[in-house]
Amino acid sequence: MVTNSDYVKPFEPAKKQPLAEIPALIVKSYLRRIDKKQVEIELISLEGAAVKLRLTQDMLHNFCNMLIQVHAKTDWHLTLTGVELSDVSQPDAPALH
Repeated sequence: MVTNSDYVKPFEPAKKQPLAEIPALIVKSYLRRIDKKQVEIELISLEGAAVKLRLTQDMLHNFCNMLIQVHAKTDWHLTLTGVELSDVSQPDAPALH
C-alpha cells in the first residue's frame, strides 16, 4: 500500500539511463505474473528498446497510483479502468498487454 511506503529517502538520479539520455516513447507493455509475490512489467519503446521491472504487489499498487496521479496532470485521455492482473497457466506468459 502507498501508506506503507518509505518516502523519507530523497530521490537519487540513476547513474545510467536504461534507454537513453532523451525520453523514450513507450508504445507497448506487457504485464506478467512471475510468482505469487511478484509481477513483471516490460516497457518497449518506439525504437524497440525494452526495460523490465519486477514489482511486488505493493510496489505495483504504488506504480499504478503514480500513473493515476500523473495522468490527472496531463491531457492524454488514458484509462486504467478494468485493468487487473489475472493468473495465467504459465508464469512467463503475458497476462495483459
